[in-house]
Amino acid sequence: MSRIFCPNRRTVVLGSAFGAAAVVSLLKGPDLAIAAEDPDLARRFRYLSQNGNSTCSTKFTESIATMPAMSRITGSCCSPMETKRYAEQVSGLPGTARSR
Repeated sequence: MSRIFCPNRRTVVLGSAFGAAAVVSLLKGPDLAIAAEDPDLARRFRYLSQNGNSTCSTKFTESIATMPAMSRITGSCCSPMETKRYAEQVSGLPGTARSR
């Protein structure tokens, strides 16, 4: 005798919540690995991702030409920074300890 399982609303909601939590934890995995591997890189990432000076506005884009020569554009203007991508970019910079 076979029985068909029909989940109730609570089962669906709880299953969805646990599933979403599992996906989020998997996506954050590389960030935690990078932070464990290089705490200084993780610290710099946190600072830059929270204290950027750039935006996607036309006003900001036009202001770049008038910035002093020693000014730096920091952070990410059009999308949130990603730890993995930041680590890849830093490791590709010449003259850094992380460059190969």
